[in-house]
Amino acid sequence: MLKSKKLSPIQVILGFLMVLIFQVSCKNDIDINADWKETVVIYGILEPGLKQQKIRVSKAFQNGKTSALVVAQVSDSLFLDTVNVTLTNVKTGKEYKLIPQFNEPKEPGIFANDKNPIYVLDSNVHGYVIEPDVEYEIEVRNPKTGSRTYSKTRSMGYANLSAPVIADNSIFNIGQNFPFILSPGKNSYSYDGKMDLTIKEWNTITKDTTEQLVRWNYLTDFIINQGSNAAITRIPRTSFLQLLSSVFEKDKDMHRRIERIDFVTFGGNQQLYDFISVNEPAIGIVQKQTEYSNIVNGYGLFASRTEQWFYNCVPHNGLIGVIRSDSETKDLNFEF
Repeated sequence: MLKSKKLSPIQVILGFLMVLIFQVSCKNDIDINADWKETVVIYGILEPGLKQQKIRVSKAFQNGKTSALVVAQVSDSLFLDTVNVTLTNVKTGKEYKLIPQFNEPKEPGIFANDKNPIYVLDSNVHGYVIEPDVEYEIEVRNPKTGSRTYSKTRSMGYANLSAPVIADNSIFNIGQNFPFILSPGKNSYSYDGKMDLTIKEWNTITKDTTEQLVRWNYLTDFIINQGSNAAITRIPRTSFLQLLSSVFEKDKDMHRRIERIDFVTFGGNQQLYDFISVNEPAIGIVQKQTEYSNIVNGYGLFASRTEQWFYNCVPHNGLIGVIRSDSETKDLNFEF
């Protein structure tokens, strides 16, 4: 007959804890959802000079009993129908009530697309456009719940680009390295530069002619030193030549000519830059990303940007000479 072994006090306590942990871990009816609370989501980027500013206002949803993919297909899960949305010029105190419009279709996908309200500040309706270098406040109030969601941002000023093209000299040329020089706009934090090349191609045998648009993203996330009057960086000429060689095939019968060059400079304030940086795809082992929002009592983004174009630039003959002689592009048959 086996004798029962007497347990020590410590063993008794440990045994009790194991039973308790087992009971808790086996319970599967824990409610992981908190009490329902309206969460307003705002996405708006103010761009000075535009005759119409568009801001998306919606809400987040939570449903512990139904799949999120199912709930997302119900418009009432996403949109608010009782809120008042206003934009205020903090400098003047003038308040503008934004008007929801439903004339922009939403692409089909996971979320409901039967209605797509966009809140609009329209110069034809409000007699007003966003000014550069002014602080603005967006506010969303729900008169039923009394909730207030808001954010502030300062609009950007315009930049003055002096290279690679000059306003009064629309000829584009590059040396071994070509400079990107601009006087930053007020409240700017970073800039992207893009070049659109319109290139004519023709076959010397068939006489067929086509025109192709090639975009070169020659500058990305160029951070501005705050307070500086000029921002300068240099881009290797090789990058431009490699772009051409990657787009066009060598064909002795195909000849080409650069018809025109258009430049566009995109600028963003720090709030916009931070949002984009945080939401870039994770490429490391750790995939979890920090969430960014500058909305008080809600979620989303309220920021500012600028978009400035310089049209109808033409290539310098010296640039065409480089294209015709460089090993990367000499067989692409570019002509003056």
